[in-house]
Amino acid sequence: MPKRIVRLSPRAERWLFSYIADLSDKNPAAARQILIRLEALKSMLADFPEITERGILPGTRRIIMRPLILTARLWNGTLEITNVRHERQKAAGKSFRPIGRADK
Repeated sequence: MPKRIVRLSPRAERWLFSYIADLSDKNPAAARQILIRLEALKSMLADFPEITERGILPGTRRIIMRPLILTARLWNGTLEITNVRHERQKAAGKSFRPIGRADK
């Protein structure tokens, strides 16, 4: 069986390249490591796309590659990474309420 194609959506790719560019100004070695780890992850996902946990939305998968969290979906035989965010960013669909604040 041929390997499944794993790719970044245009939006995810833009976000990732922007993040890597900023990180490489501060820590070039860390930026290189993230890119190396991402390529290894894509290779693993090509063989085992369901190895990750289910995402919030039906049909999605959540992939944790610290410090990044990726969201992927299988679409026409291709595993597309549709979203990339830093683990400190608020997750889509989750509401944030400061600790100690009471609802009125």
